[in-house]
Amino acid sequence: METAARRNRWVERLFTLLMRRTLDEGFRFPGGGLARRAVDGCMEVLAGGAEAPSREKVVDFCVCQVYALTFDAKMLRGWTPAHSFGRKALERFARNTSTHRYWEDRWLKEHGLARGGLLHEVRDRSQHPLAKFLYPEYEDATKRRRIGTEAGLYVCSLSTLLWTPLSPVCQECAMAEKCREMTCERYLELYRLRVEHGKQGGRS
Repeated sequence: METAARRNRWVERLFTLLMRRTLDEGFRFPGGGLARRAVDGCMEVLAGGAEAPSREKVVDFCVCQVYALTFDAKMLRGWTPAHSFGRKALERFARNTSTHRYWEDRWLKEHGLARGGLLHEVRDRSQHPLAKFLYPEYEDATKRRRIGTEAGLYVCSLSTLLWTPLSPVCQECAMAEKCREMTCERYLELYRLRVEHGKQGGRS
């Protein structure tokens, strides 16, 4: 449902928080396609075939990269996203040992930070709390019962979250417009999200 680009924005916020709290209070993560492609490509490798890497793994990765910058003032001055999210960064993380993590944790503590706290300090604001209800596919079986009839609409009103443009059953239903109006009246914010997501092309 969610694009990698949106999913990875929290990674940039986490990296920025670490940089500002430890090395450069004025640090800003650069915008633009090159920076975002570097982050997205890096997260894809870290995920190892999954949809996304775990939050804990990303925290470990960002801590590793920012800590490495503490030893290279020249690199810090000329920093680019490729340095911390490119091939060499992935190799650096792969070489990270428990000894490295020990010194990283001491460094974090000096700045009033900890890995567990970082998971809570930076939240993924792009993920709306109702996002999981954009298209609850499990409802389609119920929606197929008496599809296109008043009785079917009644069943849907009792047992489902009603109309969504992502459901093929809703797309085929003759009662879709009436159901859409009911959804707007009953679940206004969810309706807004579904319409907006539908305009963006649905699931990614």
